[in-house]
Amino acid sequence: MKAIAIAEFGSAEQFKEIEMPKPSIKEHQVLIEIHAFSINAMDWKRRSGKMGSKLPLVLGGDVAGIVRDVGASVTDLKPGDRVFENAARTYAEFIKARAEVTAKIPDNLPFEEAASIPLTGQAGEKILIHAGAGEIG
Repeated sequence: MKAIAIAEFGSAEQFKEIEMPKPSIKEHQVLIEIHAFSINAMDWKRRSGKMGSKLPLVLGGDVAGIVRDVGASVTDLKPGDRVFENAARTYAEFIKARAEVTAKIPDNLPFEEAASIPLTGQAGEKILIHAGAGEIG
């Protein structure tokens, strides 16, 4: 499978497309085909070397996609489900993720929006949009 990785710390110019094996899953995991991922502050900190990661490194955390395979003990997700998750190494075509923290995406939510939620979204959280009644918001 294809992934985007860095072989040395630095700027965005360090990103290179690489080939790596498709992940294999364990009994409590799901295999997700990635349709969207988001970029967070942790990604640029890792890329710049501020978090002590080992190289080469595939970055990423928030992801949205389609379940392609499930482990033997997974009961509430099935192949074809649209899901989102906070996983690791999401700058790739596929990832493995723990089923118990993988959630189904509501039907009315696109992959791109779903991928922005896992790391920063909180259940019951509200946001304030300043000037929301005006032309901004």
